[in-house]
Amino acid sequence: MEKEINITMIKCSTCEKFLPKEKFHKKAQNKNGYSYKCRRCTSEYGKRNRDSDPNFAEKHKLRGQKWYTENKENKLLKNKEWRENNISKYREINLKSRFGINNTQYEEMLNLQNNSCSICKKHKDEFTYHLVVDHCHTTGKIRGLLCKKCNLGIGHLNDDITILENSIEYLKKHKK
Repeated sequence: MEKEINITMIKCSTCEKFLPKEKFHKKAQNKNGYSYKCRRCTSEYGKRNRDSDPNFAEKHKLRGQKWYTENKENKLLKNKEWRENNISKYREINLKSRFGINNTQYEEMLNLQNNSCSICKKHKDEFTYHLVVDHCHTTGKIRGLLCKKCNLGIGHLNDDITILENSIEYLKKHKK
């Protein structure tokens, strides 16, 4: 069993000050689990490099693109494996980054909707996927949870009430 290192203060290798561990980036490959330079020194080092080389941004971008091109298959595979092994964490990250909500808030919305799609009223158990978060593309405001078909339906009709009403009239007119 690995011994956990309890560190509170770390000496920066650049400014040589003893600082709280919170002033250092976490770096798993280092012996103590933290960067050897404090955040301020790391930032200043990066700024000096960027300022001294007018082509720094372009070189950095090209280096990243080259690495990604050379490692694309492996990177995509690792990402897929991580998602499969961390489904709930992946959902949490996705909900937070796209809609600003967490899993608990999603579940609360689902309970308020009786675990059903807001439009077709089918229960979530009738689907092989989670209900999707429907939102206004103009304001970003969340409207509710929908099944994929209902979400795509209103999306393909551009969330336009007039087109939706015309669709209803059309269906009524041609109903057998």
